Amino acid sequence: METLQYKVIPHADIELGYGRNELDYFVTLPTKGVTELTGLILTIPGFGGLANSTYQLEKLNPYLAEKYNSIVVSLNYFGIHRGTRTLIDDYFILNMKKNYGVEDTYWTDITSDNDFYLKVGALLESKGLSQLDPRCQALKITEQNEYQSFGLLPALDCLTVLGDVLRRYPAVNKKKK
Repeated sequence: METLQYKVIPHADIELGYGRNELDYFVTLPTKGVTELTGLILTIPGFGGLANSTYQLEKLNPYLAEKYNSIVVSLNYFGIHRGTRTLIDDYFILNMKKNYGVEDTYWTDITSDNDFYLKVGALLESKGLSQLDPRCQALKITEQNEYQSFGLLPALDCLTVLGDVLRRYPAVNKKKK
């Protein structure tokens, strides 16, 4: 059984315009090789899981490849890494000013996520509010310098990888995906 690593150019970030790095993905091939009887399984690691974890590459993907005579693919899609810091970007500051009249300088002494949440909580309390306007959300940035997209970009990444795998392995049975 063989597992290969590939890279592919991702779809542009059409949500916020962040620069994108190449997508890395992993393909586990069945021992019998790829024929017109071979299917294709795309495993999507859960939030915080990684496509190249020991579990994916040494346990789940090989098991599925053999049991179902399939190419098994897993990928590190956009935002898969857990957030490690809060980004207070220009959109956040502009929306806080527009919606709550908060001056830019209100955010200058923040040194941790805890400081950020305390400041937001104090602001809401001072205005008698129990929730923040959705337009005023700061971004959670991952260790890959990506934000938590929670949908569109991860879905586009899965489709991009699927297309690349189908190009690389044209013999795969397109009816067994």
